[in-house]
Amino acid sequence: MSFSNAGAYDRFMGRYSVLLAPQLADLAGIAAGQRVLDVGCGPGALTG
Repeated sequence: MSFSNAGAYDRFMGRYSVLLAPQLADLAGIAAGQRVLDVGCGPGALTG
């Protein structure tokens, strides 16, 4: 697999992002309504 292929990256990482996003937000102390700057983090799936 090549991570230079956006579709392949999304198919591979997307399934993990859905599960990890809530845990990452909780760990980072991010509450509903807060703003988050997602810089250079792929398609932004974790910070939606």
